[in-house]
Amino acid sequence: MADINPVAAMTLIETTFFGANYFRVGSLQFVDSLGIGQPGPPPNPYYVSSITHTQAYGSGAVNNPNGLIGSSNDGSYVQLWGGNPNDGGQIVGWMSQTAHGHVYLYGHSGPGYYTHLYVWVSYNNNGDWGNPISVQTVSGTNDRWIDCNTPSGNFRYIAIVGIDDNGMSANIFIDSVKVQP
Repeated sequence: MADINPVAAMTLIETTFFGANYFRVGSLQFVDSLGIGQPGPPPNPYYVSSITHTQAYGSGAVNNPNGLIGSSNDGSYVQLWGGNPNDGGQIVGWMSQTAHGHVYLYGHSGPGYYTHLYVWVSYNNNGDWGNPISVQTVSGTNDRWIDCNTPSGNFRYIAIVGIDDNGMSANIFIDSVKVQP
């Protein structure tokens, strides 16, 4: 009968191959293809860290502006609302640092609403807003990442507008901003 070293037999060996983690304890081998127990993605480095401006158009509203602040989705939403033509709300956020990359908003529209959403970015908030990086209609009550395109340069400010500009009332809830480098 062969001698077995109990310390060597219980040594944990871990390796990664084709995206799956393999573990071996002695002669037993395990596969963790789901990445369970592995660290999550890195924190979002570019997020709204403060609100610099809000504005309601007509009888529109900006409710809970601080709901946009933060690096993760926390269930606290800013609401941009407008019930009649040209009503709506605007919010301008200051990014945590100079941002660059693909812009996403996390949120949803109110039930039965088709919200016209406009997104601009600016580096210095002094007349350099240019054209919006995204103009789209958002509907549906399920939270999701709303794709807002990639601006051409770096930015420190983001402006988000939900407006009734085509006879469709605006009612959008946004939890956070993510910029994917």
